[in-house]
Amino acid sequence: MKKTLSIILAALMLFSLSTVAFAANYDQVFDSGVMGIEDYRIPALYTLNDGSVIAAADMRYDHGSDSPNNIDSLVAISKDGYTGWDYKVINHFADYADGVTDAASASFIDMAVAQSSTGRIFVVVDAQPANCGYLQCKQGTGYAVINGKNRKLLTTGDNTNLKGFAYYIGDFKDGLAPIKNRSDDVETGYFVDAEFNLYKGNAKLMTEQKGNKDASVQVQDNVFFADAPFRCFMTTYLWMRYSDNNGASWSEPVILTDDVKNNSEFFLGICPGKGYVLPLEKDENGNVTKERILFAVYDNGIVGLNTFENVSTIYSDDNGVTWKRGAETVCGFQVGKTSESQIVELNDGVLRMFSRNNG
Repeated sequence: MKKTLSIILAALMLFSLSTVAFAANYDQVFDSGVMGIEDYRIPALYTLNDGSVIAAADMRYDHGSDSPNNIDSLVAISKDGYTGWDYKVINHFADYADGVTDAASASFIDMAVAQSSTGRIFVVVDAQPANCGYLQCKQGTGYAVINGKNRKLLTTGDNTNLKGFAYYIGDFKDGLAPIKNRSDDVETGYFVDAEFNLYKGNAKLMTEQKGNKDASVQVQDNVFFADAPFRCFMTTYLWMRYSDNNGASWSEPVILTDDVKNNSEFFLGICPGKGYVLPLEKDENGNVTKERILFAVYDNGIVGLNTFENVSTIYSDDNGVTWKRGAETVCGFQVGKTSESQIVELNDGVLRMFSRNNG
């Protein structure tokens, strides 16, 4: 196959959460060898409003395993008919060196893509703390209402039991948010940025990158990492980014979990692939004036109580500013489960959802 790099990547090691980009021509957008990655899984493909195409996939380095493991997110955009691609790593945890397979790594897995009529592209992915995957998710959201606001909780101890979460993330100011005590709202002297990287005062809190042959390599600590001084709850987080310039740059992450997950649920994850944009209102010229952005999600109910993976939807009617969740679809016939689902529109305007099952 033709594999001619138009720009050679100077280094494949990614030591921060910064977006890394390069352009290349490949016969296959996620062919083995793109960015030095042997294994890609769970691709998504979406035609954008201007006719270009966005593709997204899990960077699984040299393994095909699900989380928990070392997995990051790669997107690519083609403007010339699926040959030339502009690549960007949009989600990256640096706790483990790229290419190191280890279940203790924080990870991003499964992406879904949609674009509104305004041109805003949405990508939603499951963000997993270290040691966390589908089977390791604990019951709850990892958030609590404190002083009238939903706050992301943190702990310095066991992150599998919400009873020990004595800290929370406060309001952002000048790019940083303080970590506060739940008991008295007093600041700890530690902060996080929008990517949940840790700071002590204004200084980045650094840690040794695991799995790196060079033991001197330091990366910034993060609440999703296993040995961080403050850690988030052990569950899956629906992590969204958006782009208003056709993927040239991406927003800071927005976690949707606290708005759409029930405290009784363990796993709640995105159904990878495509989202769907449903026009709700049009003006006299046929221009869309109101629309609904839809993504399918699925949960695994109460583990061990003979429940199954059930699909529902999350949706936004204000171009991604706020999100709600639709009713859960629990099938009364022997399909076993309804998960990893995709929405399509039929010729008569009806939306139909196709779901994975084991029946």
